[in-house]
Formats: sequence, structure tokens, C-alpha cells
Amino acid sequence: MRKRLTQRFPFLLPLRRWQRKCCFYIKMFFDGNAYAKTRAAPLPHCVYSARQVMLNTESGFDMTYQRNKVDNLKIAAATLDGLVIGPGEVFSFWQAVRKARESAYKDALCLMDGEIVPVRGGGLCQLSTLICWVMLHGPFAIVERHGHTVEHFPPPDKTIPVGVDATIQEGWLDLKLKNLWNTAYQLAITFDETHITVALLSELPEPPQRVEERNVCLYRDQDKLYRRSDIFRGEGGELLFTSCCELGYEPDKEELCAYV
Repeated sequence: MRKRLTQRFPFLLPLRRWQRKCCFYIKMFFDGNAYAKTRAAPLPHCVYSARQVMLNTESGFDMTYQRNKVDNLKIAAATLDGLVIGPGEVFSFWQAVRKARESAYKDALCLMDGEIVPVRGGGLCQLSTLICWVMLHGPFAIVERHGHTVEHFPPPDKTIPVGVDATIQEGWLDLKLKNLWNTAYQLAITFDETHITVALLSELPEPPQRVEERNVCLYRDQDKLYRRSDIFRGEGGELLFTSCCELGYEPDKEELCAYV
């Protein structure tokens, strides 16, 4: 496989990242979307919330990187907590998180060029995935979402279906969801000693939409193990997207029973 220029000349990588970030945000400025930027006091009603364990003991790496990830999550969450997504507005993970204190980020695990390596500011995919899962229970359309190509180790718990992951990389990959209703919604993010909790708040009381993973199957192709599933929403069963990724670990017996 032909190497990229930055792989042959690693000293060019910072310049490449700077270039990508500039183009990334310039494109957003001109794409016609109204991006959510306002933060406010909490709205009165909770549509849906989910919490997840932050430390993943199954990574196979030094737990220092997991503890660093927790610090990174809190830094990024400080820019997202209280963010209001008004009618017609688009939530963009990076539009909000770009204001985080980057200098305070620590080295945590991230997928780079097909390998898990420590990266400054790594681990934020746990936050973007949790936000995606929670917001899909409201009236939001997916503008941009990217699944992981490889899941190298199991999730920390079963809170979120594996197929509802949302990977992000500033300058390359974003998570964007658009508010389709005529009322405002808001993100609320809190932490305790072991968990992160994301809640979707609203101006008016309303039930959450049902979101579920169906048609889960595991299969092998050229000695690689893959997991495929469909994500549906609502009583009518609207197909939101199909997820497919390579598994870099052996799943438990419950999932192995889904082989086809």
C-alpha cells in the first residue's frame, strides 16, 4: 500500500492537521447550516438520559490512558453542557468542542492509521457516541455520523448498542444532528466518580422516541471478524443507518450466537 506524504515525512503532520482544521471550519462557515452555539440555564424537562462507565478495563493498555481519557472528557464536556439546539439548528460536536482548553488535554487512546495509540486529547469518541445515542431519542436528523472501522476492544458496558458509535476527528470527522421540531432542546452533561451522564432536555414535556438495534449478525471474511446491525427509530421503524465494523476482539458467547 502506498504511504501518504505525512507517513513518509512525519514532520509535515502538524502542518497537515492545521490545514485540515482550517478547511474544516471554513467549509462549515459557508455550508448554510445554523450551528448551535448558545449555552443557557437548564431547560425544565428531560426527554432522555443515559450514563456510561468511563474507565474501560478491557483495553489491554496501561490504565493511565483511561484516567487521562476521563480528564479529556471533562474538558470537552465543559463546552457542551448547557448547549441549546434551537429549531432548525444543527448540533456539531467540533463546532462546540473547538472552544475547549486544548492545552489541558492529556494523552489517551485513539485509532490512528489502523492502530490504537496514545494521542493528545484522545478518548472523546466515548462522549460523541453517548451524545449521538441520547439525541437520537429526540427529533433529530443525522447530518453527519461516522462509525468506527475497527472496534479494538469491548465497550465499557452495555448501556449503548455497539452499532450506535460515532467516531470523531477534528478536521476530518464530525457528529452533526439537526433539530427538526419547532421547540428548543439542550444537552446536559454530568459526572460522578465512575460514570458520565448525558441528558437531552426540552422546553416542553414529551416522551422519548424509541431507538433500537436490530438484525445483529457476526460474520467472518478473510479471517477477520465483522459485526453488522441496523439502527431503527420510532414506532414505524424508521431505518436510521446500518453499522458494520471489524471486531479486533473475540465477543462473548451471547454475541457469538448471532453468527450467520
